[in-house]
Amino acid sequence: MRQISSLVTDLERRLTGRDLRLEGVLRVATTDTLASSILPQHLAAFHVRYPDIVVELAVGNLPVDLVRHDVDAAIRPMAGPSETQIGRRVSAVALAIYAAQGAETRPWLVPDDTLAGTVAGRWVRAHVDPSEIAARADSLLTLRDLAIAGAGRTILPCYLGDVVPERLVRLGEPLPDAVSELWLLMHADLSRTARVRAFNTFMAGALAGERDLLEGRRDRSSRSR
Repeated sequence: MRQISSLVTDLERRLTGRDLRLEGVLRVATTDTLASSILPQHLAAFHVRYPDIVVELAVGNLPVDLVRHDVDAAIRPMAGPSETQIGRRVSAVALAIYAAQGAETRPWLVPDDTLAGTVAGRWVRAHVDPSEIAARADSLLTLRDLAIAGAGRTILPCYLGDVVPERLVRLGEPLPDAVSELWLLMHADLSRTARVRAFNTFMAGALAGERDLLEGRRDRSSRSR
């Protein structure tokens, strides 16, 4: 049954790959941090440009399976595409330490074990003494909110921490040993699907304009847009 299911999935993906219409449903996977910060304004602009394409977001921090056709495209921080994926690198993703004013020396707020494989999770294991941890969470958004409340200091992507300079202080420059990359991904079989190509091309251009923020170079006096 698994072999039959795999064959059916492969056939469906190949047929979808021949779809030249700029309409229909487009399933896109991304993380909660991107979905709540950078992406909304660009998704709104994409809808204005392509009103007949309906974007369905799959938001989560676990890896997605483009091979099984769970989603059509993905926007994620990662090391790079697999052999079955076509990827476009958007930029580096810088991370730094943040805390509320007055909470710069308080204990650490860190990712839990579900995020152990992320850049932030690996950095914490290498640099943070467990005795100095005040709280753990399975979401960097939650860690940001805890830091804003003054509960402690935490590691965040600069695109999440730098957009609230009135609420968080960045403690130094971006961390040189905590750098990820933002990628736009699609399965190779869908590379000629019109709506997938349109989405990837549009988002590549839109996100290129966010490189200063993504790479930790944005003027922190700027307010969140």
